[in-house]
Amino acid sequence: MMPINVGHLFLERNNFMKYFCVGIKGSGMSTLAQILSDLGNRVSGYDDNKNHTFTEEGLIKRDIKIFYEVGHPIDKDTIVTYSKAFSLEHPELVYLKSLGLKFISYNELLGDLTRKFQTICVCGTHGKTTTSTMISDILKTNIGTNYFIGDGSGYADPKNKLFVIESCEFQRHFLSYHPYIGVVTNIELEHTECYKDINDIIKTFNIFLDKASLVVACGDDTNIRKLNLKSKVYYYGLGTSNDLYAIKYENNIDLNNSDYDGRWILEEKENEFILYQNGEYNSNHYIVSLEQRELEQELMKKKGRYYRLFEEQVKKNDEKQITG
Repeated sequence: MMPINVGHLFLERNNFMKYFCVGIKGSGMSTLAQILSDLGNRVSGYDDNKNHTFTEEGLIKRDIKIFYEVGHPIDKDTIVTYSKAFSLEHPELVYLKSLGLKFISYNELLGDLTRKFQTICVCGTHGKTTTSTMISDILKTNIGTNYFIGDGSGYADPKNKLFVIESCEFQRHFLSYHPYIGVVTNIELEHTECYKDINDIIKTFNIFLDKASLVVACGDDTNIRKLNLKSKVYYYGLGTSNDLYAIKYENNIDLNNSDYDGRWILEEKENEFILYQNGEYNSNHYIVSLEQRELEQELMKKKGRYYRLFEEQVKKNDEKQITG
């Protein structure tokens, strides 16, 4: 078996790294631990919270050991990463440092992962989890992708070329990532404990998205339109000035006793797609998934957890509807 060099993650049969994740039941750290395990590494961790949490499910499935008491055994060649929720004075981190173990920051480790795949980084003040989930749902069935979702779910296969990651701007964490495609849903004033004003936030998003070869951006957002990006940008939204936009043209449709608020038509140059979508915000989440041109055919066949798609190619006198 040929080795697979993934930065710190050098994988070969019987040749793995050992990782210890402090704060392993946090949503982000749990997801990272799952991905490290899927890539063939030996993973364990520590957490203060002894109560069962939903983020524990993926850890249990992978038989990842969780310690709750300081002083547990740990191999000397283990690499430690820790959640920023744990101060360096926390007894667990003090204990691990006393053993002389190697430390690598959570963001650095995630950044290393994004560098080794064609990574789709989904960022924005709101909508990251929904959009990341839609994109990964589309890709994992039809093409195959690794994914890191902020709700505690993650998966990886070293054979996959793609990696979808929810990318958070908190404490400028996402600046450690290396996007192949950058997706931005919106930009608003948030995390004022680490950003001085909206201009500071816009500047940081600009720095991050300039790393990408292609940016897919919500053109309806006024702050996104203030970005001065060097990368190629493809805009989506509801406004007709976008490259791909949706128009609501039929209201109050009831499909299979579901509460849909209307039917939307997506327009891109001479192509039109009709979808049934539950609300304006979900329509935007769906459009950003569609907008990645290479994935359109897969998208049209997919029925995901958060949305239901009905494709209809619109022609002058001939309409063909495919139910997905």
